[in-house]
Amino acid sequence: NGQTQATDCYVLAFANAAQAREGLYVRGEVGRSDIDEQNIKDSSSFLGVDIGWRFTENFGAELGFRDLGSFAGTINAPAEMNADALTVALSGRTDLHPEQTRGLFFEGRFGIANFDVKNKEIFGSATRGYNSTGSRPFFSVGAGFDMTEDFSMSVNYSRYQAEQVFSSTVTAASRTLDVDFPALSIVAEFRFN
Repeated sequence: NGQTQATDCYVLAFANAAQAREGLYVRGEVGRSDIDEQNIKDSSSFLGVDIGWRFTENFGAELGFRDLGSFAGTINAPAEMNADALTVALSGRTDLHPEQTRGLFFEGRFGIANFDVKNKEIFGSATRGYNSTGSRPFFSVGAGFDMTEDFSMSVNYSRYQAEQVFSSTVTAASRTLDVDFPALSIVAEFRFN
């Protein structure tokens, strides 16, 4: 009868919409990152790319790269810092339109970022460089809109933390600080179905 056919169509539409969000996907993001520490207060461009696999419509895993930016400030002398990271994360999303192709969603990810931070202090014509590496947890949250079965846009807030090494005096002594990198970005995701 008509009611049964309508129910079958609804179930089929729900299944198709959910299946369209499973499988391989790539994400690219661009935005601004900040650093607000005692020695350096600056903003920079922020870039990221991920490749992931969504096991269900709500959960996935991904590998990525982040260019956290280039920053400048003054410590004992003018200083420059560049930071990037390789990431591995679990991702989750909740659709507010489970039976439709288009609509709003919320997403989040939690993972580990392996940082590479390069610092350079400039003493007149001489420079001193400090590199630091390490792995720290990171997270991001966002909201977006599925425009088609294969493409969505979102706005994300992320927070990364890394170790930063600077000299404590003009001698060879140095100190290590934890540095936060909050970032706000626009994200585009393309799914391969």
